[in-house]
Amino acid sequence: MSMKLNTKDLSKEDSNIITNIEKEKHRAFLLPILTMGLMLIEILLDLFMNINTFIIVMITFVFSLVINTYVLYKLTKAKELTSIVLTAHRNNLNVKKLFDLNEDKVKKLQWVKVSWKTYLLEYFMIVSSAYVCVSIAFISFINQ
Repeated sequence: MSMKLNTKDLSKEDSNIITNIEKEKHRAFLLPILTMGLMLIEILLDLFMNINTFIIVMITFVFSLVINTYVLYKLTKAKELTSIVLTAHRNNLNVKKLFDLNEDKVKKLQWVKVSWKTYLLEYFMIVSSAYVCVSIAFISFINQ
């Protein structure tokens, strides 16, 4: 059953936790943007100045794959942490009390699952970053 929670009703502590999660997520998305910029500079050097940058582009390509995997991990972690905070809010607990509960009480709680659709823009950014990096590596291979 799908249910929407209003995040405006969160306590100040839970709201701060959600804000910190969002900040960490946004910091992780800076890396793919910088990597795409680096790859664009490398391919422009290759195309317009006739400098062979194939090896550098391939190293940056591998680096970008690792970065996109890291961002996907951070996004999954943010989704899980948001789910925990919203579960604590739904059950009228704070996060510390939620972690202090014994196993029987935890099973009886109403758990909140955050949908992947909440992070649709972030998933699109990961896919587009991977697409740009693959296409630049392909262009560099063709130009070599």
